[in-house]
Amino acid sequence: MSMKSLEQIPWFSVAGAVLLVSLFLFTSTSPNFITELVPIYLTEALLFIVFGYALMRGHTEDSFTVFLMACVWLLDQILTWSNIGASLSMSLWLLAAIQLVLAYMFLTRYKLKFANVGGEAWTYAALWVIFLFGVAKLWLNLAYATPVAQMPIWGVSIAILSFGYIVKPLSKDAGVAMQAIGALLAVFSALTIGGSGLLLVP
Repeated sequence: MSMKSLEQIPWFSVAGAVLLVSLFLFTSTSPNFITELVPIYLTEALLFIVFGYALMRGHTEDSFTVFLMACVWLLDQILTWSNIGASLSMSLWLLAAIQLVLAYMFLTRYKLKFANVGGEAWTYAALWVIFLFGVAKLWLNLAYATPVAQMPIWGVSIAILSFGYIVKPLSKDAGVAMQAIGALLAVFSALTIGGSGLLLVP
């Protein structure tokens, strides 16, 4: 497969899709499957799926919507980490619903009336957020000496995938290669251990 062909693949969307497969394949019997796991990973998977197509097709006019999706996902991570108690499940489902609305707005190219801003800067701002969380996931897994060897791979894969997009303007071949490697590592991680998403909880 040529580098040109690899460049046309929405690698982030691949990661988002396998994350959903992993969720239902491995964690459907968990007691918190509906209350927490589904909204948490749905929020992340929607971001990745939309992000892949945004980066592939260059939807600069819709980049602020993508940035808002990254912010929703960031808030989702903060709430999960803080463990706010009985209201956690309701809060996570609310964020998942907002993420669904934002994904629909992106796909239908709906313009936000109160924030009519475009440009790649918003997309890359979201990209840096994801990259730093990928690094944080790896860091926490190593710091807590996570016994499952595959678990740190998800953080590594998303960090590599994100960094591939970041360096692509400097070196297209290196960027595309890193995207492909990161996505393949994400597939391996997602299909060998359940719930391997970017949750900061190790």
